[in-house]
Order: sequence, then C-alpha cells, then structure tokens
Amino acid sequence: MTACVLITRPKAQAAAFASALQVAHGEPLRCVISPLIEIVSLKVEGAFDDVAHVVFTSVNGVNEARRVGILQGIPAWCVGSKTAKIAMNAGFDVRIAKGDSRSLVSLIAGKSPKGRMVHVRGRHVAGTVIESLDAVGIHCEAVMAYDQVAVMPTQAAIDVLRGENPVIVPLFSPCTAKLFSQIADFNAPLHLVVMSDAIDVQSRDTRVFSRVIAGNGAGLGMLESTLAAYAQFSP
Repeated sequence: MTACVLITRPKAQAAAFASALQVAHGEPLRCVISPLIEIVSLKVEGAFDDVAHVVFTSVNGVNEARRVGILQGIPAWCVGSKTAKIAMNAGFDVRIAKGDSRSLVSLIAGKSPKGRMVHVRGRHVAGTVIESLDAVGIHCEAVMAYDQVAVMPTQAAIDVLRGENPVIVPLFSPCTAKLFSQIADFNAPLHLVVMSDAIDVQSRDTRVFSRVIAGNGAGLGMLESTLAAYAQFSP
C-alpha cells in the first residue's frame, strides 16, 4: 500500500517542492500536483521609490515587489530561508527570520529600522505582521499586490482522494488549507502536514487520520515532515 503526496501549492512552487521531495527521498516517490490557488497580480496604486525596507512573507511577494517598482538593494526582512533566497537573487539585502511571522516581527523589532517600510502581500495572509509591528511602535504599510484565486482540484487529485491508499497532504498557507477542507468527496486516509498553527486552524474541518505541524516553519521543516509521513505510510 504505497502512499501518494498531493501537493496543492501554486503550480511553480508545487513543482519545486515535488522536485525537492524526489531529490531528498533518493528514489521514486509518487506526487500528484493539483494547485488549489492561482496567483493573480493586482493593480497597485502609488509610488515606492522612497521605500527603505520591505517585508516578505512569501516568494510571491518578492516577485510582485519587482513588478510594482520597489527598488532592489534595500533591506528585505524575510520570513524564512526560501523566501530570502529568492529575495537575494532578486537583488535585495536580506535579513532572515526563523520561518514564522512571530520570529519575523521579533527580528524587525530587535533592529528598530528607520524609514518607510512596506509589506508586499497577497489578499489572504497568515499571521498579523503589520498589527504586531504596530504594537511595538514600528509602522509598516500593507501593499496588497496579488490575489490567491481558488482553482478546482484536478481529476488526478480527485482520483487519489477517492482511492484507498494513504494520501500525504502538505499545506503551506491558510488559504489553501481552507480550500482543501471544503473538498468533501474523498475516501482515502488523509495525513496532513501543516506549516504553522495558523494553517492548522484552517484545516480543522478536514477529516484526517493524522496531522502534524512541521517542527520548522520554513520549507526544510515541511520537506522533512512530509518525507517522514511518506515513510511511515509507505511500508
């Protein structure tokens, strides 16, 4: 009884995670990619040439920052290592938190940066970065640069969910977790791997055999936890 990993991230990120799983596993591993959201850029008003600091809580935010004209080279406060890597490749001067919004706020608060700060984000976000920064006296503007539009699951995803073999489902965002919880027609034993407590809350309506919150909020923790679940349910 071989398990399957069902990856519901946006297409490019899903493909990258599937590839990382295969490399880390070292042998064939069945993955089904079925994005439940599509990233759609939004029209953004205003000028950003005076921005001194930018906050990134996702790779999508980095991509959109370049589109709206935020200058490269300025300090970028990144939630985790994967986002930081993309930001560094895009020309930003990165600072790296420990993979969750709480550590990101703590990192920024500890340095008390001066000048205009913006958080480039989607319509749906995990955590309360701006509110938490405001509570410690640091003003940060929200730049809503993209939307996460719901997408129907693929037939391949429906087939594995209706099957009898275990399905490992890593969930990386509250938005995706909520959408996945709305899929009612499944028979397979589900094993969720969620990246944070906030995501876990949104997945609580999903009937599962097991769930685990990744020990490390960043991508490495999700990779390790997903592989551990796959090994457990693929004897």
